[in-house]
Amino acid sequence: MGGPTTMGMIETPAVARIAVCGWTYWQGQLDNRKEARSMLVDAFTSSSWTGSVATITITPGGFVRTRLPRDYSGNRGWNSEDRDLPELIPHAEAVVKDVMRGDILDLTRRRTRFLTLGVDLNVERHKEERIQNDHRCGVGCPFSCTHAELVAVIDSSSGEVVRWTGKSHPVGGQQHTLVHVTDFQSHFLDIGSERLLVLGCHDLYLFIDRGRKSLHGPTPKEVRKERMRQLADKFEPTMILHHPHFTYSPSVWSSPWGATRSMLPTARVWASGIAFCGNPKPKGCWGRRQTLDATLAATASRTGVLDVVINGCGT
Repeated sequence: MGGPTTMGMIETPAVARIAVCGWTYWQGQLDNRKEARSMLVDAFTSSSWTGSVATITITPGGFVRTRLPRDYSGNRGWNSEDRDLPELIPHAEAVVKDVMRGDILDLTRRRTRFLTLGVDLNVERHKEERIQNDHRCGVGCPFSCTHAELVAVIDSSSGEVVRWTGKSHPVGGQQHTLVHVTDFQSHFLDIGSERLLVLGCHDLYLFIDRGRKSLHGPTPKEVRKERMRQLADKFEPTMILHHPHFTYSPSVWSSPWGATRSMLPTARVWASGIAFCGNPKPKGCWGRRQTLDATLAATASRTGVLDVVINGCGT
């Protein structure tokens, strides 16, 4: 891992976010626990930190990557049910405990009260397949395409996971093979005086309208959006924590963030975890550091957020 770089400091961060400059795993890698531990060391020993302890620190989606259990017998796609997430939790929790053991947990306690980890479970799919679109999953795809994108909220004082949630709003190419998180209540969590809305990678789009309404009644996606909006409006979150897998431009999340903030004005602090990578354009077409700074500024509230930028596993 490369050494960390620093961003602007704030006195008392409500949210600190670990921004990874590069991918969180090497291309084709199915288990990155070693790399995840190294990135956490880089982040929590960075000179970006002030003396204050953050309320919560967030990571990008897929910060930890491991294998989906081969004996998984639950559903996927639009057949996913509330019982599917609990089947995956014991395996995912064991992986989190392995990452957070020993010195990592000690470092975490010094910096933050809570930590979110994006945890991806895959069988064989690699990131290059998703980027290059050389395989588009469908209903009939084999078990090898089944995957889950989860988020763990960890109490750093005990090292215990106090909440599991994950992606409820899939992108089109994964809607039939992702294990959807259908327990929408899992996205809402009280921590002290803060009311957290914890979102998976594409979940900001639950709060944005695009396209025409179905002429034959609401689609499953429309029903899901309406349900999430009702719950979020009633919950009145004070923080919104978003866990995308990669972001390469300030414009990637600008529209969904605008819609979400407009719909949920009670959120005084909001932020996306950032893995700064995945740009489809040639490297010569963008000013890397300038674009990183602009991307960080566009994906978090102006106050209450501390950025801790570290190097990842290549670009």
